[in-house]
This record gives sequence, structure tokens and C-alpha cells, in this order.
Amino acid sequence: MFLATKAADTSRPVLDTSGYSHRVPETDIYDSHCYEQDPRVFGELMSGLAKDAPFVNPEDETPDITWSVPYRGQPYFRSEFGGIWWNPDEAQAAGEDRLVSWGYGQRPRDEEDFHERFAGLTGVLLNNPDMFGYCYTQLTDVFQEHNGIYRFDRSGKLDVTRVREAQQRSAAIEDR
Repeated sequence: MFLATKAADTSRPVLDTSGYSHRVPETDIYDSHCYEQDPRVFGELMSGLAKDAPFVNPEDETPDITWSVPYRGQPYFRSEFGGIWWNPDEAQAAGEDRLVSWGYGQRPRDEEDFHERFAGLTGVLLNNPDMFGYCYTQLTDVFQEHNGIYRFDRSGKLDVTRVREAQQRSAAIEDR
């Protein structure tokens, strides 16, 4: 599919697959998913890109299988990060012991904790001069996965002005 896409339009970069594995050596873009919630640890995981050793999804569960072709210095982006588990309605209605939703990491204590974590994780990516872009997981909640910026019905659940402000400054790659 990658080669067919490249043949159909040679003017645009093509990503062979998003996130977990790369199978096509010619892929124009390299990426991976990482849901680490601690900005300090996240920063350490992202630091290898400067040494041409970017974070790749681990092969721990199947060490006899190589998931990805090696990184060749392509433009790199974090195609999924964050996924912070936040559903203020559920916390109020059901109590912590009866939650039916999920997201990544520990639930934030409150909305302020969410914004601090979001700004910290986003800051790691914006500060990395080798990271050309990112995609937050998710824009909206999906079924039991309550880690979006908006609820499943697209109504607001966070202060989106603060979400936007955390992303407004120039990325380090733009200052090159």
C-alpha cells in the first residue's frame, strides 16, 4: 500500500503505518506512540532522537519478532501521546471505586492537575528541536476511553483556552 501510494503521488511524504511498527524501509516519516504520563520520564524517552535513536515501541511481549525496520533519520513525530484519563462527571457520579472508563496513567486529581500534566507533556515535544509534530490522543472520548479533550458528544469538559495556550509557543524545530 505504501509503494502504491508513493507511485500515485510522488509529491507528498507517506507514512507506512502510524505508531507501533514500521515495515517499509522507504517510509518518509517515522513515528511512534507513547503514553507515559510523567513529563520528566516522557522527556527522557524522547531524548534519544538527538542521537538518531528515537523512542520506538518496545518489543517486550514478543522478543523474537522485530516490529520495525530501523530508523534512517527520517522526519519524526509523536503520532500519539497523552491520553490523560479525565472524566469529571464520572468521578462525581460514581466515586473512584466504581469507575467504568479508562485512560492512560493515573487519573488527575482535578482539572488543574490535568492542565499541568498536559502542559508538561506538550512542553517536552515543543522543546525537542528534532520533533516536527505531535498528535494528542484523543480529541474526544470514545466509548469507555475517557481521555479526550471533549466528551463523546463533543461537548466541553476542559478549559480549552488552557489547552490551546499550552501549545501556542513556537516549537524548537521552528527556531533552527
